[in-house]
Amino acid sequence: MLGLLGFVHLGLMLNLFLLMIVDVHAPRGCAKVCPICVKGEPNSRVRNLKWYGQEMIKPCGELFTPPNECDSQVPIRIYFCNLCEAIAWVPNGLCNGLHNGKLPPERLIQKPKPAEPAESGESGTS
Repeated sequence: MLGLLGFVHLGLMLNLFLLMIVDVHAPRGCAKVCPICVKGEPNSRVRNLKWYGQEMIKPCGELFTPPNECDSQVPIRIYFCNLCEAIAWVPNGLCNGLHNGKLPPERLIQKPKPAEPAESGESGTS
């Protein structure tokens, strides 16, 4: 017959086993909400911006709109939205230049929409 300690041990082992086989859909910090996709649906919390491991270093001033003169190098992560194909530069460090240890803002780059073909207003000549 199992005592109280045996039941606790059995419960912990069962819990660990279930954690290994059940897929947990908790946010892991590699996805963000795309502000462009959320414009039409403010209550939407779908995490469309995905980070696929790409990083680069940019001057802090390039993250601001409009850009400024700050040339402190800040590591950024590049996020992509699969729906609207936007790109987000998300800083992964603090500015050590003009902004004195503050986190620069995220920079969102929208994919340009294709230009509509211009209608030719020329009349046909014979």
